[in-house]
Amino acid sequence: MKITAASALLIVLISFSQAATAQEPYRTERSTFEISSTVGIADKQTRDYFGTSFTAALRKEWPLDKMMSLHATADYLTSSGNNNAARINLANLGGGITVYPNSIVALLMKREYEDEQARYDSFYIDANFAWNINSNTYGHPGDMATIKLMINVKRFLLSNSLALSPKIGSQTVFFNNDRLGRSTFNYFTVGVGLSLSKFDK
Repeated sequence: MKITAASALLIVLISFSQAATAQEPYRTERSTFEISSTVGIADKQTRDYFGTSFTAALRKEWPLDKMMSLHATADYLTSSGNNNAARINLANLGGGITVYPNSIVALLMKREYEDEQARYDSFYIDANFAWNINSNTYGHPGDMATIKLMINVKRFLLSNSLALSPKIGSQTVFFNNDRLGRSTFNYFTVGVGLSLSKFDK
């Protein structure tokens, strides 16, 4: 389904209007600090140049309301080179929007998305954009960008302050040059995150 700019703006406005009546418990549980590790499986075209990628990341989330949050990330991505291509080594800083699909479904179906639902809702989607901050074989700081779409499948509580979360998604690395004959490289990613916050078991 194609989402127009007007539709996106409407969702944002509705989101911020809900924030005025939002309660604190779900904000506390969503205000997480997370350490994650992911493995990226290169697509067919990318495998001509690079192998499997590995990413270690730090993520901090700031809830806006029951529908969405903002997040910031710092990560290190590495991927081995194939066919004489040099290894990718990227240190990235970025950020993006976190969306909770269950809240949007409830809105579209005209159902209530209660504070307690939001409090225990650990299914979310991160849309993230990041720039490299290090020099490497393929350029200087700011020469490469990474776009990630990551789905947090579920949260498994280990304690009142620690949780484990499996993740799946995709990431695309963009070069600002085509020295390899192409400038975009795609990966399907799977991983796990360890979240720190105040959780209610």
